[in-house]
Amino acid sequence: MRLPHGDGDSFAPTALRHGVAVLPGSGLDASGGSKEFIRIHFLATPDTLTEAVGRLAAAWQAYGGGHGRGDPAPRAPRSMAV
Repeated sequence: MRLPHGDGDSFAPTALRHGVAVLPGSGLDASGGSKEFIRIHFLATPDTLTEAVGRLAAAWQAYGGGHGRGDPAPRAPRSMAV
């Protein structure tokens, strides 16, 4: 998924603090490009995916929600890979 601003390297830790593990695109591109992308896994139960989307939305708001980076949010109680 392409992020509207920022980069996957800086968004991934924010998502993890919200309990969702995503992969930054730069780690999946041998040329070091794809910084503006993240990889989201979506093979999970509908309930887990619904929870993950809510957490990603909260992470995006903490990151800046379209207007630049914000302050990191508190650590979530548990992480889920999406």
